[in-house]
Amino acid sequence: MQIIRRFKRMNLWDFVDLMNQECFGSAKSETYFLYLDEIKLRRLESVSEGGDLKLRSLAKELLEEYKKEMQRNDEFASQDDYESFQYIVTNEI
Repeated sequence: MQIIRRFKRMNLWDFVDLMNQECFGSAKSETYFLYLDEIKLRRLESVSEGGDLKLRSLAKELLEEYKKEMQRNDEFASQDDYESFQYIVTNEI
């Protein structure tokens, strides 16, 4: 299986800016999962403890925005999607 990474060549801060621009407030559930997946892959590649902590905090921030979007929009995601998202943030990142 080949993984195609759209954000691999971006530095972390450009990635965060793009994530804030595309996700927060107006994105689909799939977009949140796309960014969460990239955070997960970046954490696997990370060699520093500080980098790990920053990526974990980004994942938690993304989870909070996901919760807010679910409260604003009933059709945003199902409860199963939310539980999957939360599981990835708490157990895999």
